[in-house]
Amino acid sequence: MKEKNLLAELAAYLFSHSDKETGRTPSERELAEHFGVSRGQIREALAILEAMRIVERRAKSGIYIDTKQASVEAMALFARAGLPLYAQHVDPIDTGTLVDIFRDDPRSSLLGTDALRDGVDVPGRSLRLVVMEQVPWPKPSILHRARRAAQGGSAADDRLIRARLAQAFGRLIRSKDDHGHFVVLSAAFPSRLLGAFPPGTPIHRVTLDEALQRVAAGVLGRSGESQPHEGAAGAANP
Repeated sequence: MKEKNLLAELAAYLFSHSDKETGRTPSERELAEHFGVSRGQIREALAILEAMRIVERRAKSGIYIDTKQASVEAMALFARAGLPLYAQHVDPIDTGTLVDIFRDDPRSSLLGTDALRDGVDVPGRSLRLVVMEQVPWPKPSILHRARRAAQGGSAADDRLIRARLAQAFGRLIRSKDDHGHFVVLSAAFPSRLLGAFPPGTPIHRVTLDEALQRVAAGVLGRSGESQPHEGAAGAANP
């Protein structure tokens, strides 16, 4: 099988072949035999899934999966639907090439990092949905505390967060011809941060289920009918 599809298909397989009581999954050896890849490739993919808190590898016990994780179901759905799923630092491809592949296939999805804000350039229909896993709060550190104290306290934090949101939103809506959905997965999105988005941007506070329905209707159902410069931003409550 193609390595670029291993991550999603492995998640789907683990989801459907785990013990319903304990969550224990087939072993590395069994997984390697099933997918026709080396144990090393399985081990690398499992390490990523573990970092995403989807699986847990327990010494002298085995591999366990949390089937209640929404991300597991999402990856399973990607695999069953045959939708390409790429991931930085998982696929054996450098980031530039990976982004080029993602750009060329409007049906694909890319699991990325802060590189989205820092320089991923995917104009037009190839990028119609951006999902941030949370509000980009500053990471607490000694340096952050010093800067915060010197630059105005919580107001400085708000300026930084708004700048990060605006930068990420700007990857989605770059010109009057762009459209798409910008989703922040957070139950707490302060109204004072909404200034990060351009005036007139529709803002919706919805449940995760409703967010999925809106995205499916907008990206899949009427992708060719959206009005230019339509960037819908929303905070979805997990």
